[in-house]
Amino acid sequence: MEEFFYLYVIILFFVLREVLMRKVTNKGFCLCAFLMLAMVGLRDIHCGADTWNYCDFFVNPKKSTTYYSIQGVEPGFRVLNSIIGIFSHNENFYLFVTALITFCPIYWYIGKYSSCKVMSLFVFLTFGTATMMYFMSFYLMRQYLSIAFLSLAIVFYKKNNEKINKNVVLLYCIALSMHIASLIFLPVFYKYKSVSKKNVILLFVITFVIGSITTHYFSDFYALGALIGKGQYLQNNAERFYQYMMTLPLFALGTMFVLFTDEGHLKLIEYRSLYFAVVFNNLFSIVDYSDRTIVYFLFPLLVLIPNAFNYMKIKILYKVIAFAVFVAYYSYKYYSVLNLYSEFQNDSPVPYRSCLY
Repeated sequence: MEEFFYLYVIILFFVLREVLMRKVTNKGFCLCAFLMLAMVGLRDIHCGADTWNYCDFFVNPKKSTTYYSIQGVEPGFRVLNSIIGIFSHNENFYLFVTALITFCPIYWYIGKYSSCKVMSLFVFLTFGTATMMYFMSFYLMRQYLSIAFLSLAIVFYKKNNEKINKNVVLLYCIALSMHIASLIFLPVFYKYKSVSKKNVILLFVITFVIGSITTHYFSDFYALGALIGKGQYLQNNAERFYQYMMTLPLFALGTMFVLFTDEGHLKLIEYRSLYFAVVFNNLFSIVDYSDRTIVYFLFPLLVLIPNAFNYMKIKILYKVIAFAVFVAYYSYKYYSVLNLYSEFQNDSPVPYRSCLY
């Protein structure tokens, strides 16, 4: 677990340096971004669920008995594997190149539109639901390749004044060809003419109540227990914690951002993604592996969360308190999930294993 702890400390240092001391430099962002990319790209072929299965499929694309030959993959992913295979069929080379293709577009999106780029990396590392966005990059190769191309699509979408053009369509089609689940993100591109704070918050509350009732009825408060993140709960219900999402924090965060942000900003694509994330999270947290779907709505929050703290029209003291609570809570959640993963002997990024040592 030491590698993840050091990574967290380094990123938090630069976050506090930028936010509290107002010393904004690209050096901190570049260093932290490189460390995050290197940990994923230089992981051992047995570090993280399905890493070996993807490597086996890459090395033996015509073998009918590999896991992904049996399960099937999207055509774009097959094409990407073939292109990488032209240069080398080494598994470590494959993992590094796919990590590079995944992370660089996300970093570009952050670099262009985040008001605090290192804060975006802190969100990437700690924020999320049952698993977290960064840890998922050890698992969900096709999903994250898809998210990378969606990030590029959003960049071109925003450059075109939040209007769809041929570049956006092309990149979205490539994202679909990497993983079909990216289809769920399509409604986020629809631009609203107006947004009512009252209606959005009412939708959040109604779906939260419905989700809480169904969670209680079907799962005996297991999902609500996961909201708290208590250490003993995680120890005794590790599998359930992995399946269920933490509804309350995202609901509270989304409500706060909508309530205290100017309505002009609420039409931005990042906020629209937030609406879908909260509603989906409220209603479907009981569904197995729903965290793998909501990650499509969460990744624009890498840009939204740092910006939203700036957009909120509240006193600076309240912003500082909200920021401190956010950092403290997700630091604790990061620690809790690290402890959870440390109990898994196989298919886990913890303990971390690198191809270099």
